Amino acid sequence: MRRFILAFTFILFGTCVSIFGQVDNLQVTDFQLRENVTSAIKLLDNHQAKFIKREVDSDLNQGVTLSYECKLQGYKKVNLSLMVDNDDILRSVIVDIPAKENWQQIKSIYDRCKTVFIEYFGEQNPFTVENFAATAITDQQKVESLGKGTSIVSVMFTKDGNTLFMAAGKSNVFIRYADIDWTTMRYEKRSQSYIDEYDEEKVGHLKFKGLPINGSLDTYVEKLVDYGMTLISKRGMIAELIGEFAGVMDCKIVVASSGIDKTVYKVAAFFPVDDNWEDLINNYKIFQSRLQRKYGEPVYEESNFKNKECLDDDSKIQSLRLGNCNYFSVYEADNGDVELGLFYDKIEGPRVRFLYTDKINEWKKQKNAMDEL
Repeated sequence: MRRFILAFTFILFGTCVSIFGQVDNLQVTDFQLRENVTSAIKLLDNHQAKFIKREVDSDLNQGVTLSYECKLQGYKKVNLSLMVDNDDILRSVIVDIPAKENWQQIKSIYDRCKTVFIEYFGEQNPFTVENFAATAITDQQKVESLGKGTSIVSVMFTKDGNTLFMAAGKSNVFIRYADIDWTTMRYEKRSQSYIDEYDEEKVGHLKFKGLPINGSLDTYVEKLVDYGMTLISKRGMIAELIGEFAGVMDCKIVVASSGIDKTVYKVAAFFPVDDNWEDLINNYKIFQSRLQRKYGEPVYEESNFKNKECLDDDSKIQSLRLGNCNYFSVYEADNGDVELGLFYDKIEGPRVRFLYTDKINEWKKQKNAMDEL
């Protein structure tokens, strides 16, 4: 009789778990964006979420953030934040799923969530970026590279005016589910705030060959010509020159500008074409070391081939030509960033490329582009 009661209790308990399992099976996509936040709060209350704090958006004055601890996507003690606008409308849900600094656990959470999101958004929908630095071979190295930002594992979905972005971190999986229009508006306001607060006199502009990347295209080209470069062409917002850069002769220099006044915001320098892989990679490593001494460790780096069978130099050059080779590193300064990489010019051939982007003028360019939409 006791065995029967125990068996019955076990079956009954199992049935209850099956029936009421959905109470704890809260998904980030269950939240209704662009609706009053009360429905989201009620949903969290029904799932026994623990309220943590309420913060006012003092940065952009765009509402409040409500933080909770709850069970979400099948995981316990998940950190969740509701971003609410000034009209009490839910605009974004931010989720942080904690994990140990263990790649297999992080990957398990990431893959499980991705499968659920594909079911909701559709198989053909995701935009995925999953790249590890060449030095990230072991699981521990992968975790460390995710923490440094030299590797990236992320996916993005869009549906019905909403976007969901998920990324693997060093000790977490981050998810942002947001209203696209609201996110764009916040980006515009943040851009304007950044421009208004940026102290050009104090921070200055990123320099190329000692020249601040600023001013009109015509003026900047004149200064480069004064430095001994030769103007090849100038069409619209772009100017092309040839001359010495970093001790290397006959480099191609491309200057890009934007806006009505053609303000310079980006300069690219290309070493002469070199079909020899060993020479290319040696030059890359030499200047990678020099940039590292000047700007510090790269904020992002890749050095890999999509085709793992690229063993000889000819196949590596061919892989670069086909876009199956990623060799670049990005260095950040207060006033901009510098990217060093291997680049294949479809007309001329393989080169080492330097890309200098001035921060404030790039922000102004983006804002101007948004204003025109």
